Amino acid sequence: MSILLDSINGTSDKALETLGKTSNKCRDAGAHLVTVEKAFVKATEKYEALTVIFKTDAGEELRVFEFLSTPQDDSAEAIAKAEAANTRVTAIVNRIAHATGMKDAKQVIGSAKEDKDEKGDPITIFPKIANKKLTVISYTEIQPDQDEKKAYAVQAVDTFNFLDKDGKDGMGRVIADKLGAAAKTKVVPQFRKEAVPAVVAKLAQVQEQISSGGASTAASTQSEPAQADAEVNDDDI
Repeated sequence: MSILLDSINGTSDKALETLGKTSNKCRDAGAHLVTVEKAFVKATEKYEALTVIFKTDAGEELRVFEFLSTPQDDSAEAIAKAEAANTRVTAIVNRIAHATGMKDAKQVIGSAKEDKDEKGDPITIFPKIANKKLTVISYTEIQPDQDEKKAYAVQAVDTFNFLDKDGKDGMGRVIADKLGAAAKTKVVPQFRKEAVPAVVAKLAQVQEQISSGGASTAASTQSEPAQADAEVNDDDI
């Protein structure tokens, strides 16, 4: 029998679902004119998180993925820590709202409705912000896979700088090019993964590429941060 036939027949159906597919993740750091494809909150037994999916005109994807928090106990410290984490996520939604021309975060959630994600799990979506245009800034973040044996250079969205579709900030200044240029040389390890050997090695590799004038990123093989499927506590926020 043909070697090719043997190879195909010996490959699992699950592997064939992804084998050979080209990633649609954005590969390049900088400023990107995007459209909000979907914004939603997903709650599981392990975590609750906000996801906002952006698409460029070329169909490349960028995401914001942020954990929400509940107090781990009844202490004032635990309550304050959870409130701070949730206020931070609310501020991100508010910044996105302003950049898209919406009044504020309350307008974003005003039409919230229940839906299901691609896995069939329940989510709460915010359709009012879908199809809105804005400019996002992405930089390179080095993330490990779940077993921390490999690391990948992915594009992370700067959640402090959302600009309108013309690249202007809230004061009307056109700063997309300035912020985008700075982002092209920004390479950081994922929070609390700084000491993972695979991350350290990949970080050095990407920094060397940038210093020698090469590409600043590599395509990600992950759809969202690996810790989304791990047990989450306040220390992860």
